[in-house]
Amino acid sequence: MTVRVLIIGGYGNFGCFISRILAREGNIQLILAGRNIVSG
Repeated sequence: MTVRVLIIGGYGNFGCFISRILAREGNIQLILAGRNIVSG
């Protein structure tokens, strides 16, 4: 079963750290949100 996780502030220092750890898990779908549009 896939679990969706929303990380608010996912582009900041702490949010990035948490996102990288959770991205290693195969059953987690990450949704990152932030104040600014990040392109690239």
